[in-house]
Amino acid sequence: MLGFLGEEMKWLTGSTYYSTPLFKGGITLLCIAWIAFLISELLEIENKPLMIGLTGILTVFPVITGMLGYGFTAPYYLFGTLMGVFGGFIVCRYSVWYAYLFGILLMACSVGVYQANIPVCISVLLIYFIKSTVESKESIWRNYIIRMFYYACACVGVVAVYMGISQVVLWHKKISLSDYMGISSYGQVSFRGYLNRIILAYREFFAPTDEVFRNMFPFSLDRFYQAGIAVGILLTGYLVYKRFQKGILFGLQLLILVIFIPLAGNFIYIISDVTQIHSLMMYGQVFLFVYFVWIADFVKLTNRKGKRVVVNFAAVLLGVMGVLYCRFDNICYLKAEYLQSQVISYFTTLVTQIKSTGGYTDETPVVYINGTKKSDTTLPEIPEFKEIFIFPYQFPTLINNYNWRMTMKLWCGFEPQTLDASDYMQMEEVLRMPSYPDTGSIKMMDDVMVVKFAD
Repeated sequence: MLGFLGEEMKWLTGSTYYSTPLFKGGITLLCIAWIAFLISELLEIENKPLMIGLTGILTVFPVITGMLGYGFTAPYYLFGTLMGVFGGFIVCRYSVWYAYLFGILLMACSVGVYQANIPVCISVLLIYFIKSTVESKESIWRNYIIRMFYYACACVGVVAVYMGISQVVLWHKKISLSDYMGISSYGQVSFRGYLNRIILAYREFFAPTDEVFRNMFPFSLDRFYQAGIAVGILLTGYLVYKRFQKGILFGLQLLILVIFIPLAGNFIYIISDVTQIHSLMMYGQVFLFVYFVWIADFVKLTNRKGKRVVVNFAAVLLGVMGVLYCRFDNICYLKAEYLQSQVISYFTTLVTQIKSTGGYTDETPVVYINGTKKSDTTLPEIPEFKEIFIFPYQFPTLINNYNWRMTMKLWCGFEPQTLDASDYMQMEEVLRMPSYPDTGSIKMMDDVMVVKFAD
């Protein structure tokens, strides 16, 4: 689906892909705005400061920062997320069969853009189910189970439609799934393995692991997140208590659902091995904030003053976390700018040394030996940037990026004819050469410029 959206954009614009931060960044923000609008409409959130705070979190959550690091695909990913939220909106709001099927199809397309949208779709359905259960004036188990079956079938239908369309496309294109991130072995986990994943999802909800690629609460944000968890639990407990006062069945039906809130937001831990999870896959966690905003807006305390205290505290908490996320995001962008400047400087120097080597002409072919194993002890290490773990800002340097030759072409204006390194690596003269940037690491051999980066 991601490829389909890209091809449609190329057809619409009549051109190939470009790095256009203002244009694609604007589309990304518009998608987030529509997501916020659909959420507020679906959950009937009335408090404006809470909605403003939630919209801010939806925008500055580190997942968005990571996606903007891949700016040329960011609008497609967010459009995919928008399709998932819109599909959930339709399934929840309209019970006619054709709307139900259309909503499932939209969510399946969302998963087709990025499988990490599965937690997004599940969270939308679950939070609305909780809302409708709280507002229900009856506690008939039969009706409750029918509604549960309705939403469960939607979840299963999303995966079924996604897998079905995937198989049709694979058959039509005569291709097979790659092993990227274990996608070819999707679902092949033992019962015990899934049980461990469920435990991990709940553990990460209450105590997110710090200093890992998937951590969405860096620096002091973890403490504010814990404060939000505590308030959310208190408000949920209060709501469950009020339902139990109305009747045991009322309370049980709500309690069964709220237990799954941590699992829904962290459902990525169920569908992926923890070693393969990174920051771009964690947008489902932002729906923990959605639930927090809804319950803070919805809960009715015994007096107006108490309600104002709860709502104001929630709004202030979201505001503080939004500001701290903005600061963290800007650190990521600062590091990106630093790394790009560093790599341009590195390759500019390399190009200068290649062109300065005796015998070089603009028709001289170049051979790069071990181009992804470069080492230079003079490159500075910025300790403050070691705390940035999210993709794609986690690298200490970009000189060994797989696309380093494209960097030289686009940013240094250097694209010579290159020859296969395997024909030169074992030559005696090459084996005796030192590694770049040492003197003698660039040498002309039989009208070919050889650059040796590592043994």
